[in-house]
Amino acid sequence: MRIHVYETQSGEANIDLDRVVAIVRQPPNIPNASVDLHMESGTIFTVYHCDEIEYLEMLHEWQDIRKTSEKGSEKNEW
Repeated sequence: MRIHVYETQSGEANIDLDRVVAIVRQPPNIPNASVDLHMESGTIFTVYHCDEIEYLEMLHEWQDIRKTSEKGSEKNEW
């Protein structure tokens, strides 16, 4: 479990990046754009005014988490 605190549309949210299935920047390539965090449960959290550096840090950390979890699940597949 990797909990991160983000300021979202609904307030300060503690989000488990292990449970994020997609990250969407709206609109793409615009400074301080909104970022939608799509959760396994179907919930979508919107992080407003996310600058390029924050977005890339979030994206890279999430990608690293996904790679780690995929490697773990490959070991259990036959």
